[in-house]
Amino acid sequence: SFGNWVTTSFTTLCSSVTSFTEGFESTTGALFPSCWSKVGGTGSAYTQASTGISGARNVYMYSSSATSRPVVSMIAVSNASAGTHRMVMKVRANFTAGETIELGYLTTPTDATTFTPINSIVTNSTSVPQSFITIPSGLPAGDVVFALRTGTALYSVLIDDVSWEPLPLCPDQ
Repeated sequence: SFGNWVTTSFTTLCSSVTSFTEGFESTTGALFPSCWSKVGGTGSAYTQASTGISGARNVYMYSSSATSRPVVSMIAVSNASAGTHRMVMKVRANFTAGETIELGYLTTPTDATTFTPINSIVTNSTSVPQSFITIPSGLPAGDVVFALRTGTALYSVLIDDVSWEPLPLCPDQ
């Protein structure tokens, strides 16, 4: 006999990437994709089915008060300061238009209070998604953890099809 066996599951630390595309279709329940997470204890943020902007799933974010703003971190990218990529996503209001969605980065990836805003968009429809495109500049060298945060209007928002992608050769039409 070899004694008692213990089964343990674990995940490895995430390596940074140079590009990514996330549509949340591979997530289940309220879980975020690997290397994405809700940071801090304020507000609500999770993935959900049946309200997808494209496909069946998206991220849901909601602030219950002006001081309870959720933050969702993304997988780290290693080329944020290179000026060669842009962040692209689709966003829309859930029930009431007028909430702000901020794109920023976390100087400490596990601390929501270190969120540094880069750009924002205000939702203008509950049925038609808006493109939120940002070409960040002035970012720190090395790995950068981009993050999303809602504003203070206290309306829920939906986010889908998030990509860190090379700048296109031709402008978007």
